[in-house]
Amino acid sequence: MDEVHFQQHGSRCQMWVPPETRDPVLFHPPNRKSVGYYGAVRLRDGRFFFRAEAGKFNVLTCWKFLQQLCATSTRGARRAVVITDNAQHHHARLHRDWREQKAERFRLDFLPPYSPELNPAERIWKLTRRLCIHNRYFHSLADVTRAVEAEFANWTKPINTLRRLCAITYDATFSFAVAPFTASKSARIAEGKKRASEFFPRQAGSKFSVELGDSHDQG
Repeated sequence: MDEVHFQQHGSRCQMWVPPETRDPVLFHPPNRKSVGYYGAVRLRDGRFFFRAEAGKFNVLTCWKFLQQLCATSTRGARRAVVITDNAQHHHARLHRDWREQKAERFRLDFLPPYSPELNPAERIWKLTRRLCIHNRYFHSLADVTRAVEAEFANWTKPINTLRRLCAITYDATFSFAVAPFTASKSARIAEGKKRASEFFPRQAGSKFSVELGDSHDQG
């Protein structure tokens, strides 16, 4: 689970242009308007769930999204475990009692501080920008919304692309979960591999990944 803003001015990156075109021009709207979204992907099958947010990301808007996500995620027999970062409104006191009431079927798991690379939703936002925002001119904010939500609509059913994109490998997970945060990133990864091999013995050369969120824990 995560939140994001997509700006009307889009994003700029390297691109191919015809060789006969000299000094290509890409229009750029002179404003900082943006549209916000909460989003979460079900790691078991890649299904995406989102909610547009016209206002600010705060405790109330986060709670509304959590309620909708809970209602969608707990229709079956599985227990839902939501991976999210440590933003203040994710674990606010205002909805603590509600989270405790739902904990048997719906629980939030918080990532270590200052480690956004561990959040699978970050990869969704990066892919969305590449497919919908890069090197495009949007005359209005509504054009941004239409472009983004047209892609989101394709992801509301199970899709293998998102499932594979958001798979979390044990090396990355353990490197940040068990190694000291004062150590360098390479040192944490090395320590993570060492510790993970103790938890998950495997044959040399074999591959192993853990898709968090596909929990069989029923409480």
